[in-house]
Amino acid sequence: MSSPVVAPTGRASTTARAAPTPGPSSGRKRRRRRRSPKKRRDGFITETSLNDDDARGLREPGPSVDAQTLPGLVVYDLDDTVWFPELYMIAGAPFTKLRGNAVEDVMGDVLRVYSAARRSIAQVYAHDAFRRRGTKIAVASRTHRGKWARELMEMFEVIEDDDGGVSLADAAPLVDIASGTKTKHFQRLRERTGVAYADMLFFDNERVNVDEVARMGVRCVHCPGGLSAEAHNRGLRLFVDDTVPERVDDASSV
Repeated sequence: MSSPVVAPTGRASTTARAAPTPGPSSGRKRRRRRRSPKKRRDGFITETSLNDDDARGLREPGPSVDAQTLPGLVVYDLDDTVWFPELYMIAGAPFTKLRGNAVEDVMGDVLRVYSAARRSIAQVYAHDAFRRRGTKIAVASRTHRGKWARELMEMFEVIEDDDGGVSLADAAPLVDIASGTKTKHFQRLRERTGVAYADMLFFDNERVNVDEVARMGVRCVHCPGGLSAEAHNRGLRLFVDDTVPERVDDASSV
């Protein structure tokens, strides 16, 4: 059996953030003060790490690329790969959509999609080469808050348009949210899509998930601290050599 394909990470694993440690409970419910979206809670990512600067340098298939060499299925983890904070770190629904493709939870904490992740998904969804290949997009998550995750996928837009954008749920209709090892997610996705493991590309922030799935023959990219432009580019280069700087207008107003 050939060695698993895992693109080396460009970020140190120490950049992954831990959830805030809860203090001792007095047994009474304490009312939490709503926070401004511009502020941060200890352990939460700063907004500047989620803006378009993180997506600079994103590349797309070049003109000489044979579309059939691209992946047939691109799979994204959610928590701290596509968005942040992770769902276990927040109070949850009901959610309110804010300006700038952000969502606020019931206690005022703000969730955002990593800009490079949004651009990556938009590229796979809309780029002509991926369309010719018929590439499908899927989500594989182990969150225990599946209802929240599905609701957020409906609210976040990967392509924004005044006449109606494309939500994350629209772009990634294949959703596998369940506990357990990620290998089970990929077995189910293989059954649902018919795409061979070798034709799949997977992005995940947790090394254990990447290592396990890579042993199945899936080409994987470890992206601690969220999917960056560099991580997207490494994934693309696992399939094709000819890549060019992304034209933002082709990614439809991301």
